[in-house]
Amino acid sequence: MEPIWMNGEEMIEFEKSQGDYCYFYENGDVVIVNSNWDYLVGLDEMEKNSIVFNIKK
Repeated sequence: MEPIWMNGEEMIEFEKSQGDYCYFYENGDVVIVNSNWDYLVGLDEMEKNSIVFNIKK
């Protein structure tokens, strides 16, 4: 999957629906999503975890 830009507010809503953190940095750290920022999100090599590659503040 090619990385796509996602709005932080939508990402927070998704996490709330899942009841857990869903986005990670490449090093495995959890991304604390800011609703005012946009995030470049793709999947890790195993296509299991959503990885944030870049942030637009």
